[in-house]
Amino acid sequence: MKKSFMVYPVKFAFAFFIALFLVAMALCLIVVERWTSVLVFFVLSLPFFYIAAIYGMKITMTDVEIKCSLFGKIIKQALWSEIHEVGVLGTSVFSKKKTGTIFIYLSKEPLDDERRFRLAFDWPPKDMIFFVFTHKRITDVQMIWSSKIATTHVGDLKI
Repeated sequence: MKKSFMVYPVKFAFAFFIALFLVAMALCLIVVERWTSVLVFFVLSLPFFYIAAIYGMKITMTDVEIKCSLFGKIIKQALWSEIHEVGVLGTSVFSKKKTGTIFIYLSKEPLDDERRFRLAFDWPPKDMIFFVFTHKRITDVQMIWSSKIATTHVGDLKI
């Protein structure tokens, strides 16, 4: 079994199009020779390209490993035997009713409740593979991962 998908397609699309808009604005300002404004718009586009890169990464999941790649270059990789915890986490940490965006994360180390809270608070993690939650994706993970899946800030969601 081999599954491939993007980390978070919606956030990728928004960030990428905002970045392109800012670059287009900078290019338009080159015509009127507003060099400071050109520089400002190019600099403003950089964080949006970074966000697009994070959420536009391709996740490839097989029975043996899971990889996170960008433009074909592997950024993060882990064997399923190296994974200590798979969890589902909502990014809204201060509301009991609203969960925020729900993500699935894979950690190479076991996490306690405080670490999971900090993970939600400091999202996105730099040392973990993560992707947005869908029922199909969690089903694909459950087909490979036989241990319990941790849940944090997910409201009434049952896994």
